[in-house]
Amino acid sequence: MVNGDFAKLTRKHGIKISAGFACTVEEIGLAVGEKVGHGSIKSLARMNSAVVIFLDQVEKVNCVIETGITNGQRRVIHSLLSGTGQEITEPSQIRRRAVSFYSTLYTSEYEEGETLSEGFCNGLPQVSEEANSQLEGPLTIQELQTALQGMQGRRAPGIDGLSVEFYKAYWDVLSHDLLDVFNESLASGSMPVSCRRAVITLLPKKGNLQDIKNWRPVSLLCVDYKILSKALATRLGKAVEQVIHRDQTYCVPGRSMVDNVHLIRDVLEVSSSLGINTGLISLDQEKAFDRVEHSFLWKVMEKFGFSAGFIAKIKVLYNKIESVLKFNGGLCAPFRVCRGVRQGCALSGMLYALSLEPLLSKIRSKLQGLFLPGLNGNMVLSVYADDVVVFVRDQKDTDILVDIVRDFSSASAARVNWKKSEALAVGEWSGGLPVLPQSMVWKKDGFKYLGVFLGKEIVVLKNWEDVIEKIEGKLSKWKWLLPQMSFKEPLIHKARLDVSSSETPGLTVALCRSKTLCLQQLVDAVGPELSDAQALGSLLGLHSVRVAQRILQLWSQILCPEEKRLLRSYGQGRARPDPADPFPEIYLSPGLGELTGPLLQDLCTEDLSSRLHLLLRLTGSPWELANHR
Repeated sequence: MVNGDFAKLTRKHGIKISAGFACTVEEIGLAVGEKVGHGSIKSLARMNSAVVIFLDQVEKVNCVIETGITNGQRRVIHSLLSGTGQEITEPSQIRRRAVSFYSTLYTSEYEEGETLSEGFCNGLPQVSEEANSQLEGPLTIQELQTALQGMQGRRAPGIDGLSVEFYKAYWDVLSHDLLDVFNESLASGSMPVSCRRAVITLLPKKGNLQDIKNWRPVSLLCVDYKILSKALATRLGKAVEQVIHRDQTYCVPGRSMVDNVHLIRDVLEVSSSLGINTGLISLDQEKAFDRVEHSFLWKVMEKFGFSAGFIAKIKVLYNKIESVLKFNGGLCAPFRVCRGVRQGCALSGMLYALSLEPLLSKIRSKLQGLFLPGLNGNMVLSVYADDVVVFVRDQKDTDILVDIVRDFSSASAARVNWKKSEALAVGEWSGGLPVLPQSMVWKKDGFKYLGVFLGKEIVVLKNWEDVIEKIEGKLSKWKWLLPQMSFKEPLIHKARLDVSSSETPGLTVALCRSKTLCLQQLVDAVGPELSDAQALGSLLGLHSVRVAQRILQLWSQILCPEEKRLLRSYGQGRARPDPADPFPEIYLSPGLGELTGPLLQDLCTEDLSSRLHLLLRLTGSPWELANHR
């Protein structure tokens, strides 16, 4: 039987596909053509419509065909390892193991410690009064509508089953009631059960899938909750850049992870070129988003100067929240979630960045970091979400970093996994490399940061492994759709006589506008010596004779002496074009007789002729003359 998702996609477009996963991309394309009607495709617009329908779905449909069964099997957990490492194969025991793991993961470990907390939270930047005033303002219909319109459709709904499309379709009916529900919930301090309860679905990561830690939990939240959180996130985004340092680029408007990659690349290059000893330590945050303690987060927000009214709004979204684990196709009993920020919630990224900022602030103030010539101050951090890279100068910096991380773990219950963390050393380090914690080893060639391999060339080349194969694989899915045509070299675009460049701006447009499309027309206009710049300027509508002269010089440089001799003979009447190899002519492309794509068969020549662009092609060598006496 056809997979449910695949069937839903085909029903959406009214496309009939043969049952089973054995159907090919060609079959899908033919079905699209049959639905649109090969005989009815009599215009370019109609043809494009058919192509768009296919291209819009090809990746998703093809993915379902090729991996639908495999993914379904991969998401079924047939066995797990217990806490003691024993294999569990009994379905009920597997379910209990998974629920126990995630309920424990979301159980708070936070212990109030004023001394440590104050040590990290003192001296943090403050939110302005103006920003707080905007954060505390009452919700409006316009805010909620803007949040809804910014949400992508065709996403899995929450536990209530209501999709983004549903809210967009009935917004005029629901908007005022929804605003009333939100205002009542914020006033009472509690959301409805459907808003508080998320469905956790598990996605496989790399590694041993018998280890429950190698499954990524994704929370499916109800759309009404997401509308409220997105509206509040829009407000928070305007204030968070005031308190989050510029070296943290995650979820701060106007900042990008590309900045982090460029920074690390530049640091490695400059340090290597100038012989500066630099150590980079990449900290692996264990279950970073899931270990954010709510009580610690509220305290941090207070220390940043957020108003009590806005913090109360955020607290409502996390008050008595629950999760239901979707496991092997069924739902487990709900359990309480006492820590962590929810993936899928628009606020989560900024809340996580706020919770991490006290650690980063302490590191900035205590470490010497990297000093570069001409740089005002030192450079200590490059951070994107939980991907933290620390620049260390010596053993003292390394020891201080380890102490700060340990103290922050005690204050916030966050945890760094030193065994999965990485360290890269640049420079000679003649006095010896700093000693790293827990048997970490310094790398010398490079490392992977934010999905990009950085460092020496041998490491950087890994970025291009299998790239060509992957691109060819994707393009091959569409190859059947493209008409098979045999082109010869065009005269104007990328041909031997094409001299359009930055030196001759607008030349191609001028040639096409004046219909000067082949060498014979040019010679007839400016003479066989290609020397009459005024005539060329008049022909092409050029206002500068100097530009016309430069164009003629470029053409003259391309022609070989024998070709110039033939041109002079042609001008003197002693030579004529070879009838068997004439001057380039204008052809309609694609030639309709050469089309092989199933969607492009049986096309009407007259309709296409009025719509397709003209494309030049040469019928032989650029110039061939036969002498005659």
